[in-house]
Amino acid sequence: MKKIHFIVALCLALVVTQSHATENWTLGGRAGGLSGAATTFSDVWSVRNNQAGIAKLEGWHGGLYFDNSFLIPEISVKGLAAVYGFKKGGVGIDVSSYGWSTYRENKRGLS
Repeated sequence: MKKIHFIVALCLALVVTQSHATENWTLGGRAGGLSGAATTFSDVWSVRNNQAGIAKLEGWHGGLYFDNSFLIPEISVKGLAAVYGFKKGGVGIDVSSYGWSTYRENKRGLS
């Protein structure tokens, strides 16, 4: 029993230490227009916003995203996504970048 508690505590500690100072930026124009509410969409941006959404896609899909909030280039978000959908499921990659040369956050994902 103590071994199970130790494993659970270790997993929680790793999750907490790995999740600080990051923001999960919602990518895609449609998701951005709805203030990030993108969990019901099934499009190429599901690779970042809701990975289960790529299950409905078939064939190749790709997209580029750029958000320059308040016309300040230092807080811009750039993103790239590609998905290949099979009959049952799919696989996709996404890359995004936030910031400028002094401070930058890069995220990469595989779904």
